[in-house]
Amino acid sequence: MRIFIIIVGLMFPVLGQSEEFNIPHTFEPGEKASSSQVNENFSSLVGVINENKQLIESNTSSKISSAEIIEGKQNKIQNSCVEGSSIRVINSDGSVECEIDDIGSVNTVPNGITNVIAGQGLSGTSSAGEVTLSVDSSKFQQKLQGATCSSGNYIESISDSGAVTCSSPTPTSIGLSTVTATSNSGITTSTVSGSVELSVNNTLIQRRVTGSCTIGQVITAINENGSVTCSSAPTDVTAGAGISQNVNADKSITLSVNQSYTQRRLNSACSAGSSIRDISEDGTPICETDTDTTYSAGNGITFDGTTINNSIGIAIENDPAFSTILQTNLGVTEVVRVSTTVPSAGHILVSHTGVIVTKVTPNEIFMGIGNRPTVMDTFVELGVLEGTTNRYKIGYSINYLYSVGGAGTYTYYGLAQKDDVVNGGDIKVSPQSMTALFIPNIY
Repeated sequence: MRIFIIIVGLMFPVLGQSEEFNIPHTFEPGEKASSSQVNENFSSLVGVINENKQLIESNTSSKISSAEIIEGKQNKIQNSCVEGSSIRVINSDGSVECEIDDIGSVNTVPNGITNVIAGQGLSGTSSAGEVTLSVDSSKFQQKLQGATCSSGNYIESISDSGAVTCSSPTPTSIGLSTVTATSNSGITTSTVSGSVELSVNNTLIQRRVTGSCTIGQVITAINENGSVTCSSAPTDVTAGAGISQNVNADKSITLSVNQSYTQRRLNSACSAGSSIRDISEDGTPICETDTDTTYSAGNGITFDGTTINNSIGIAIENDPAFSTILQTNLGVTEVVRVSTTVPSAGHILVSHTGVIVTKVTPNEIFMGIGNRPTVMDTFVELGVLEGTTNRYKIGYSINYLYSVGGAGTYTYYGLAQKDDVVNGGDIKVSPQSMTALFIPNIY
């Protein structure tokens, strides 16, 4: 049991003095006493006891009898209070008077706290030594109790107990204090049962067109309600260049092509040996017999009887037989050739296309073009440099442009040469074609 209130009633009269000694602090039943107050009371008692002791030892004239000392002394406390009560009075014979504690016993908590006070927003009660703290519902909102508002309504307020109050939305409640239609905007406003209704102002906004005019008439006005006003079609149509017009009795206008200005489509042809000299307004050609039949061949043109040939010639060696380039054959080898005869100086574009087939990897070959059977003027490098011993088929295409100084026959060769470093076996070369296209300098 923790004793909260200690009242010590020791009072020793000072010898030789008539005044009565009083302790600094007294306590009422149930009142809490601080340690500083109790210590101050004991300090006062110690001072009086020490003063009397000095008087007794000095054997002054103000001696008191042992009976007086015994009568004023406080005996040692002889008993205690039961749990749940505290000492209220200590008698001179050492007996105590107890009273039940108002808040019961309070267990000591960390940091030495022995009292719990309900602060703002909390309320507290004590019973059997325990303190109960509760939320003050006048300061804190209780949890919403699950009530909801119906569709179209909103929560206006929530009571302390968590009940909700629902209301219908109004312009003001949703943050609209005023809904105003701008002047000449075509919108009008009105309020119906707390809501704002917006409408189109037909004096400013045209309704959808619902009427139409008959044939020969045109719309001259559209009314507010969408109906139309019709009038006869206008006749102020002006014919431009090449066009003529005619206003009919029913006010319709006929537009026609002016044949004195515009040529009609050609409707016939001249006979063999004659040519068109002119075309009449109605599209009939005016023909005349051809008289100039003398022609001369210019640069790039040749005559063969009555046939005119141009000198852009092409020679093609198409799909020749395949060749096998042996593993041991490391020189330049001819696989195909093409020859062309040209009439003059110019250029010859030579193309060499085909495929190679290799059965062993790695394996590599050079395919090229030359105007000699043993020298490549250009080439491409083909082959397989890694992998297993599979069969590979690889296409190639090579082009080279030669310049020729004059007429004559020129021969070009499709060539092949094995690589002497990456040499995995024989390679089969299958040329697809080789062409030589002559292009004269002037044509």
